[in-house]
Amino acid sequence: MDGGSEKVQPLEIQGSWQLGYYAGKGKRLLADAGFDIAAARKAKKLTQAQLADAMGVDQAVISRWESGKVSPNAENLAKLKELLG
Repeated sequence: MDGGSEKVQPLEIQGSWQLGYYAGKGKRLLADAGFDIAAARKAKKLTQAQLADAMGVDQAVISRWESGKVSPNAENLAKLKELLG
């Protein structure tokens, strides 16, 4: 490592149980944080409101997910990955 210039790569999760397990312990998984919801949403040319409508949640929820204040649960993360690729 050369003084911290390397970026931490997200871990791939084999199943959603790990996400629920660590979320229940108040931990934020790198796999969850590594999925850039805002970038994926913008690449699909969707607004937060449009994504929220497709997900069945409020726009404020999308905003909190994108800012990292709250992590989506396993079900919503799977739905996000399905919608946004």
